[in-house]
Amino acid sequence: MCSSAGGTRSWTVGDRDEATAGGGPVAVKHVRTSIDVDAPAPAVWQLLAEFAHWPAWGPTIRAVDAAADEVAPGVTGRVQTVVGGWLPFEITDVDPGRSWTWRVVGVPATGHAIEPLGGGRSRVEFSVPWPAAPYVVVLRSGLRRLRSVAEQRYGDH
Repeated sequence: MCSSAGGTRSWTVGDRDEATAGGGPVAVKHVRTSIDVDAPAPAVWQLLAEFAHWPAWGPTIRAVDAAADEVAPGVTGRVQTVVGGWLPFEITDVDPGRSWTWRVVGVPATGHAIEPLGGGRSRVEFSVPWPAAPYVVVLRSGLRRLRSVAEQRYGDH
């Protein structure tokens, strides 16, 4: 994995288990991209997990209407896209303070993960199933926006 300008790391491909309608998990290739953030992991997790913050960093999200305030397994809602349409979602998996995944319109969508790096820093990784690999461009934009919001609110700058 190579670093690029602005601290966004290049994408990688790896497997992640996905639940299937027919039974147990199956390994699905995912494209991943990450960025280092000068803010502590718990603060960045709050930005990732609380629906009220999504429009501040999500380049495709204008608004969120959900049955809860933050991600939790089985939480449903809808996101308003920047073009105005509303899309239903369900949070599928959450490891509190570490990661979460969701389905949008019933399709596996992006994964979001955070890793504490120490010294008040963290690494955020977004992933997307291989068939949606071109969406990594949007993920990188979201990571840069998330870093900007997190560092303005919680960083030592």
